[in-house]
Amino acid sequence: MNAWNFRIRSRDRDKETDRRRLDRLAELSTTLFHEVRRESDGIRRRYEAAVGDAAFAMEAQAAESDQRKLEGRIDDLTGTVLSCEARLRDLDVQAEFYQDILQRIATYRSSSDV
Repeated sequence: MNAWNFRIRSRDRDKETDRRRLDRLAELSTTLFHEVRRESDGIRRRYEAAVGDAAFAMEAQAAESDQRKLEGRIDDLTGTVLSCEARLRDLDVQAEFYQDILQRIATYRSSSDV
């Protein structure tokens, strides 16, 4: 190989490659952020329904003669509520992560030539 024939790509071509790469990363991060938010919204609806059902079950338990049946229902709802809370915490961390990525992309773009 002749060392004198070595060529590098133009700066404009490199900038365009970098811009496209950042665009793809931003698009994917935005998509993932929205996926997390949709999942979170659905879980919040189920969480609120479970909390409401648990409150009604506890009120009914006071008046119900067969409390064992309601105790099982309350236990199930308690498990659902706790699982929802844990998942919502995880999703909040993920959403924050994707927002951080998007912010870093924006910061990088504003401080670079891309």
